[in-house]
Amino acid sequence: MTPYPTRQSHHAHRITRLLFKGCAAQSIGHHAVCLVIHIAHTEDAARYQGPVRFWNSQLMEVLGFKSPKQLNNAREAAVDAGWLVYHRTNDRSVGHYWTEIPTSVSGFDDTPIEPTHSDNGKHSEYGTRSGKHSEYGTRSGTRSGTRSGTRCGTRCGTRSGKPSNPIPNPIPKEEGAAAAAVSPSGKKRKPKKPKFSPEGIDLPPVLRTDRFRDAWSSWCSDRKARRKPITENAASLQIKDLAAMGEAKAIAAIEKSIKSGWAGLFEPDTPISTAQQSADDPPQMERKFKRPTSAGRSK
Repeated sequence: MTPYPTRQSHHAHRITRLLFKGCAAQSIGHHAVCLVIHIAHTEDAARYQGPVRFWNSQLMEVLGFKSPKQLNNAREAAVDAGWLVYHRTNDRSVGHYWTEIPTSVSGFDDTPIEPTHSDNGKHSEYGTRSGKHSEYGTRSGTRSGTRSGTRCGTRCGTRSGKPSNPIPNPIPKEEGAAAAAVSPSGKKRKPKKPKFSPEGIDLPPVLRTDRFRDAWSSWCSDRKARRKPITENAASLQIKDLAAMGEAKAIAAIEKSIKSGWAGLFEPDTPISTAQQSADDPPQMERKFKRPTSAGRSK
């Protein structure tokens, strides 16, 4: 690998100015120019102690390359033009980079292209010809540009229906329900309906006892465990039926349904069909046979 060259002070700034003076964007492309500038200023940040190292994924993320091929094309163009030196031992090693000034532009003067003020306070050539001071021209130009830019931005933003000031990302937290009512895109959200809990349903006075509340909570948990949760409409109808039974029969009906694995509630005195009866229930009728006596056998 070629040894790292000795750098002069402000090398990164000088190579950046020469890139634009030499119109490098037209010959190697703007992607390659961005790559060279990034490498040069990384060298400057490291105090020019040696080559800087980058993985391809790092450069793609920082410089916005959409594919490895795009990065390779920009790197090859910069290397072929003499702006960049790239070395890599194998495909699994990190790349070593540093920048160079091609001989074709090394003789260019890197002073500013446009004339500026001289140290003795005289006006520039353009300012002298126009008869205006550059200081005044700068002030008036800045004011005019700011006013026109603000007016244009406000008008365009108002006409398009979008706010002139961009929405910050993330949006600052607001107090109360106002924060939840606005999405990150600025659209209003519909308030979410609270999830129904059958355990918290309002009970009629006849069922407002601790024994019934425990039985009702067990019934709701049993339905939920069997993946058949009680809906709001079903809970209202069941509470209405249980209230008509009375507290004692309501608790008995709940315990019977939990024991039998039923999905509904039935009043204990009401006959239950065979299809609804569980396997562990005793049969409805039991036949009893009397053992014949000896007298009966003799007959």
